[in-house]
Amino acid sequence: MLKNPFYYGKFEYPEESGKWYKGSHPPLITKKIFDTVQKQLITSEKSEWGKKEFPFKDILRCGGCGGGITAEEKFKKLKYGGFNRHIYYHCTRSKDYTCKEPYISDKELIEQLIEIFDRIEINPKKMSRQLQEQLEQYQRLRADILRQEYLQGKYDKFDYDKNVDIGMIREYVKHALTNGILREQKSVLSLLPHQLYLRNRHLLLRV
Repeated sequence: MLKNPFYYGKFEYPEESGKWYKGSHPPLITKKIFDTVQKQLITSEKSEWGKKEFPFKDILRCGGCGGGITAEEKFKKLKYGGFNRHIYYHCTRSKDYTCKEPYISDKELIEQLIEIFDRIEINPKKMSRQLQEQLEQYQRLRADILRQEYLQGKYDKFDYDKNVDIGMIREYVKHALTNGILREQKSVLSLLPHQLYLRNRHLLLRV
């Protein structure tokens, strides 16, 4: 919660656009508390043992040898300072050390996951309570954006439907996979009905 400015009453949309909105929802923490906590938080999501966690590692198996999938970070120095962070997934080779399954970037994985979620049937009744709460938060944020754009004269009317339909769920899945934090990404991945295999940089959903 303390990594998300939504909880002190502000949100950026689209993310990294520099466009900030003041939400109509009551803030749960103050801006001062939020800023103080950010200085203490580490940037990478970590497990209780201090190891970095990668959201897609546990849902994948190697399509070449049937082994597990692991991930690693790579940092590329930018010409004018700073670094670009890249994450790559690959076979652990613990089952077959000669496995030739190639690396795949998290960007490629996310694009393929979104395509899979667009194809599969999603059952709202099987959503976890955590995912339901995240959807409700996302819906409130979305409503805040539409309301403010309506007040700015971008729309002739403002309609807010509190019901969460399949279209809204798919929209949130795309948002969480692309921009969400680790917890949000893991929540939407729980909607996958079957095991995913990685074969020649392609995701295969096997029944």
